[in-house]
Amino acid sequence: MTEAFIFDAVRTPRGKGKKDGALYSVKPVDLVAGLGVPRDHIRVVEPTRHKKDHTVATIQQELAYEGVSVIIARRACVTYAKEIKALKTARSGDIAVVAE
Repeated sequence: MTEAFIFDAVRTPRGKGKKDGALYSVKPVDLVAGLGVPRDHIRVVEPTRHKKDHTVATIQQELAYEGVSVIIARRACVTYAKEIKALKTARSGDIAVVAE
């Protein structure tokens, strides 16, 4: 069975940047490797328009691999980022004051 795991974030943004956080010094690649994923199959991509071909090729390569692989995206893909922005814009008009 072929498996590929695609993460758009390995850790939650809540702990990002906290110097006293438990995972502050652990890099995402090291975290995944610590779970037993072979380093050759931990791939890091930047899903931007100008790197689309590389990202797609990486996903295809890891889908072809027979073992466990992990793809870490350094940022949200452009399409996903646009959807988030649209949702935030739509929700900002729905905010009502419930108490003063």
